[in-house]
Amino acid sequence: SITFRVGTMDQFGRIQVDRPVKQIAEPKSTNATDFSFPSYCLDLSEKVIFPVTPAQKNGVEDARFVRFTDDDGSVQYFGTYTAYDGRNIEPQMISTIDFQTIRFEKLTGEIENKGMALFPRRIKG
Repeated sequence: SITFRVGTMDQFGRIQVDRPVKQIAEPKSTNATDFSFPSYCLDLSEKVIFPVTPAQKNGVEDARFVRFTDDDGSVQYFGTYTAYDGRNIEPQMISTIDFQTIRFEKLTGEIENKGMALFPRRIKG
């Protein structure tokens, strides 16, 4: 397994590792697509995306995020990833404005495997 920790290194190469969050924060959902982390879980560097939907039950891989700026200046983050349920792979999207509340959505259309890209702003639309 892999654990990510927050810390700093000074000019002499000494490393100071911050204390980890005391609780494991599992996102909760009120429906099948929207999930929220508990209020005590604010540090983005200590959040991990685990499988939480039936389509993801055997894995979530290759998440690639882009910071999207809309025409009105608002910012949202989108990411594509592959969901695996043990039998099928499915391209999906994750979206958030704050990494506190996240939405998972199945992508539809003519998408094969991982042949997709996201752009940081609208293009003719």
